[in-house]
Amino acid sequence: KAYTNSKDLDVCEQSYKLEVMEDCRDIFNQFPKALGLIVLFASSVAAPSRKLPPVPGVVKGVDKMEETFRSLGYAVLRLPVNLASWQYKAAMKAVASVSFPESYRHIFVYFTGHGGNDSIDTPDGNLKLVDITNPFSPSEAPHLECLTKIFIFDTSSLSKHSILRSILPHSVLLFPAHPGYPAFARTDDCGLLTQHLAPALRTSSKSFGDIVVDVTGAIAKEMKDDPLWINRVSSESQPLLCQTLKAEVSLLKERMEAMTPLVIIQKVSPTSLSVAVSSPPSSVQFHLQHLHLLYKEGAEQWTHVEVSAVQGGTVMINNLSHGKQYRVKAVAVYPDDEEISTQEMPCDMPTEVEPVLRQDLEYCHVDSVEFEVCQPAEKDTMRWFEVVCQCEETQEPMPIEWPENERVRISELEPGVRYTVTATAYYPNEQSVSITKSFEIPKNDVIPKIGHSESQPPSSVTVSVTAPPQAEKYHLENLSAELRRASDGKLQSKMDQRGKTITFRKLSSSTTYVAKAIATYPNKQVLSDPIQITTSSVPYFKTMCSLLIALLMLSLLVTALTFLILFQPVHVPAVTKYGLQGDTIVVSDFNSFGSASVTITECPEEGDDPRTLKAALVKKSNIIKYTANYTGTINGSATSRVSLLEDEYFLQDS
Repeated sequence: KAYTNSKDLDVCEQSYKLEVMEDCRDIFNQFPKALGLIVLFASSVAAPSRKLPPVPGVVKGVDKMEETFRSLGYAVLRLPVNLASWQYKAAMKAVASVSFPESYRHIFVYFTGHGGNDSIDTPDGNLKLVDITNPFSPSEAPHLECLTKIFIFDTSSLSKHSILRSILPHSVLLFPAHPGYPAFARTDDCGLLTQHLAPALRTSSKSFGDIVVDVTGAIAKEMKDDPLWINRVSSESQPLLCQTLKAEVSLLKERMEAMTPLVIIQKVSPTSLSVAVSSPPSSVQFHLQHLHLLYKEGAEQWTHVEVSAVQGGTVMINNLSHGKQYRVKAVAVYPDDEEISTQEMPCDMPTEVEPVLRQDLEYCHVDSVEFEVCQPAEKDTMRWFEVVCQCEETQEPMPIEWPENERVRISELEPGVRYTVTATAYYPNEQSVSITKSFEIPKNDVIPKIGHSESQPPSSVTVSVTAPPQAEKYHLENLSAELRRASDGKLQSKMDQRGKTITFRKLSSSTTYVAKAIATYPNKQVLSDPIQITTSSVPYFKTMCSLLIALLMLSLLVTALTFLILFQPVHVPAVTKYGLQGDTIVVSDFNSFGSASVTITECPEEGDDPRTLKAALVKKSNIIKYTANYTGTINGSATSRVSLLEDEYFLQDS
């Protein structure tokens, strides 16, 4: 009666619309990450013309739906009870005209009270259902086209068939209450649809359409013996209802998604993970308290890692085992100790993370080895790669060269000494994976052996030198022996082996010497273990006799030399004498010079031809020495020319 003037009614409707729009904006600012909005309104009184008693429990129905949808992460716009029809109409237009936040997916409209003939009852009359649904149609609200609109009417008999036909073309789904049955219960509780629907929405992960089908089926089963229900529900209504309720909207599932944290796993190294945990989209809406991360390997217990900030952060998980599979999940904790966790995410740690070291057995040298080095398959995450070698006994590092990209050469090694080579791959976060190999050059394979006889002639030592068993494999170049005086280490002689034995002559009697065999390889000489040899002593009588004989021989030699100088012709025939190093070869019939002696004095010095021996021809008359070179081979013979004044003499030796 107050608004019989349509102009005044339009002004009031517009004013109320603006008021509701402002309420919507406040709600959106308060809950910007909600999943959607539900508009709740109710009317306990019937239209004046219908003269029906008030509907009991409408406030309880609104309370129950508000509690349910808040728990599901929805914002709630609750209108006062028993508004006039124009106010409800203005409120629907207001809600449909505002811009919704991006996180909002659905719009629900819930009404409970009297209804009938495609309308709901209000204190001032009734309101057509199309006046509630049309403001949300694509033509009226194109900005809401991507949102699902669902209308729930817990009322008495509504003409469901005509409503569905008029609503479906606008993509608006309508789910009436139990068709043909009064909305009010026979107690002061809420309507039957609200009683069954509210708990089902909070506990079932089915789609909304499947839940409504189950709920209406449960109501029909509950009321199957009620004559009023049987009389008012046609046999075609239930199948049609089931067919039209396939809305793929699961409120509980969407709530779980909105409360579930976000997890991104990144492998930092073969033994560590970086896990980024973000707070759920609706963490503020649901009052998130804290986040934590759980991980485990196989059947082990979960390991708990707290996330420092409620809004999320990055968690480093270290000291994992490469080649193992771990499972990771994040947990969000809400009030009343409600925990929402992500699904367990498997994470396979890399398997091929170790370097590969393989010794090249074809590379045989007495002072170096080569290893084939392969970097791990996970080298994309590797920061750097290192190869080191050290002596196990002294811990001294050894020189390493890289002759090729995947090959290292370790030099300056000693046979019989054990070494350790380590290849290490370094990864981020101070993680590393190493592989170690031990090796040595076998001493018995490269070191020669030396021996001697217990019975030695006076002033000489004879030793036997044996080549090492792997001489050919390690490229043996020469085999020799050296003799040093034990008292001061002075080198007495050094000779190459040219047979099975080596004889050192003209040594001091009753003197201790140290002999060693020498194996010469490329770039290195290897000495045998030393042996000590003591020369035998010469008896005094024998020594004196030797001196007398030597003096007698000397006098005879001087006489013969004089005779030759005076009486022999100039032509001197070639003479052949034989001797070894250290021997003296006496040559006679040298014309007027008499006799002379040639002494093979020593081996060649460094830089000389190894086949050259030096010989000295001694002129006895005035003790003048003439030196010439003897050139030849061990088993052959050669001639060395010796010049003496104007005459020429020839010394042939083999």
